[in-house]
Amino acid sequence: MNDSQANRTTYYDWVRSYKLVDDNNPNNPPSVAITAPSNGASYEVGQSFSLTADASDADGNISKVEFFVNNNLIATEQVLPYETSTSLANPGNYVITAKATDNNGAVTTSQSVNITIKDDSVPPVDTISIPGSFEAENFESKSGSVRIENTPGTNSGKNLGYVKNGDSTDYIVTVDATSEYTLDVYASSNGVGGKVDILESGSVVGSIDIPVTGQWHSYKKFSTTVSLSSGEKTLRLSFKGGSGYLYNIDKVVTTRIQSVEQTITLSPIQDAYLQGATRYNSDMLRIEKDKRSGYLMFDLSSINGTITKADFKFTVYSDAGNGNVSVHKGNSDNWTETNLSNSNKPIKGIQLGTLNSNFPIGSAKTIPLKTAQISGNRLSLIIDALSGNDFAFASKENGSAAKPTLVITYTTNRANAIVENANDIKLYPNPVVNTISFSGNDMTGKIVKVFNVTGVLMKEVTLTENQNAIDVSGLSSGYYIINVLEAGKSNKIITSKKMIKQ
Repeated sequence: MNDSQANRTTYYDWVRSYKLVDDNNPNNPPSVAITAPSNGASYEVGQSFSLTADASDADGNISKVEFFVNNNLIATEQVLPYETSTSLANPGNYVITAKATDNNGAVTTSQSVNITIKDDSVPPVDTISIPGSFEAENFESKSGSVRIENTPGTNSGKNLGYVKNGDSTDYIVTVDATSEYTLDVYASSNGVGGKVDILESGSVVGSIDIPVTGQWHSYKKFSTTVSLSSGEKTLRLSFKGGSGYLYNIDKVVTTRIQSVEQTITLSPIQDAYLQGATRYNSDMLRIEKDKRSGYLMFDLSSINGTITKADFKFTVYSDAGNGNVSVHKGNSDNWTETNLSNSNKPIKGIQLGTLNSNFPIGSAKTIPLKTAQISGNRLSLIIDALSGNDFAFASKENGSAAKPTLVITYTTNRANAIVENANDIKLYPNPVVNTISFSGNDMTGKIVKVFNVTGVLMKEVTLTENQNAIDVSGLSSGYYIINVLEAGKSNKIITSKKMIKQ
């Protein structure tokens, strides 16, 4: 056999071997689909929007998901959730795709999603700009007996008069940005009074009560907060009340409520670890690969806004180690540090963050967490070691090392920010010995939460009818924060007060 025949034999043997291996162990490609934005969505120039995708691999795992806009790579995500955000500076039509690569290198491209970027920076001249002010008589259309009348004592001033129950006026407006707005209606009533419902594209977004002022043309400001979406739309003022003429309206002023960034440091309300089937609730949480997992629960109910940053912080205590540590979101919060077991422990959900490091005793560590999946009133975290040697960190019961914390930064509007003023709910007596009382007119259903200075929830009471006080005799002496929340809304704070317990 000559050299040429030998080479051909070697080549055919290689092909047969390759096909045999390939046929026995095929690598199925991954699947991937874009879940946001939706096909046909439109955004304004410079407006941020989310890119998210679902990806899975039946015979392996996903190593990365890449997002493309018009075939240009925008971002690469390697852990769940596969999401990012972007904005586009030029108007036009764009095609979005996602590519998933599995651990064996197979690649699948999603079906494309088409979006449009618009430039609405210059609204039509015949629309009303929000934020801004407009005269009530500058409506696009009306219904009922309401009509324009001259305002006495002015040369050319006009107002809406002859307003009856069921009347309405429509305005074509262009809302600058999706946000919350303060809406001030300047009204006066020598009739029966009533209220104004504000409707955005047919849906009620706010209401303002207009009392009887005793005069038809002594206009005062009456306000509410409304959430409006961006773009051109119809804004309707719908007038409600009893029989007869209700009130007059002069003008409407809208002001965008600016976001306020706040940071809160939360201590866990529960923490323990499991070693096999045994629960440990001590001054430390031990972490070891495939052997010990830590569980912590945090109360998020005092957060009223959009979370933009979250850091899990802990201090290594008693036992040093090293390796890669993961933080997962737990799927339930029906456990406590005194009953945690394999039957009620939260199951690992989305991975929120990881840290690969050495863990010397006394060192403070921070694990940045993804914020998109952090929501609700309570959050369970599961701490696992993915590799390396076991270590321990101080628990909330530790008296000699810093306790674990969850540091959250969030944005809220000024209307939701806590403001103490003369009309606020008041606490008395303060300092208090046994019972703290509230000055609000109707406290029925409101939720009262008492936190210590480290952010641990010490007491929670839902007030019943005619109840305006709670018992705090069981609390230790010191400073506390009392949050009063709206009835049925455990994340809507009405007021927050300092309390001194004697």
